[in-house]
Amino acid sequence: MKQDKTENEEQVLGWKNGVFVYENATLKEIMKDFARWYNIDVDLETLPALTFSGTIPRNYELDKALSVIARTANIKINRTGTTLKFEK
Repeated sequence: MKQDKTENEEQVLGWKNGVFVYENATLKEIMKDFARWYNIDVDLETLPALTFSGTIPRNYELDKALSVIARTANIKINRTGTTLKFEK
């Protein structure tokens, strides 16, 4: 399967320009990025099966980035220390 060159270029440019760029990305893919970037743990068993498209600045504090996701998906994200759990 060939990856769309334009999508890959947007993600690379986004990374270079300080933003996460997502095009039909699963919440699991996004949370893997967040886990690495913000040094957190994500309870993958509580993740709803959702997809997103858009950008989130990498300089956002974790709570602000999570707020964007929660508002967009109309879900609740619970943070206990460095662990995230999700509720629909």
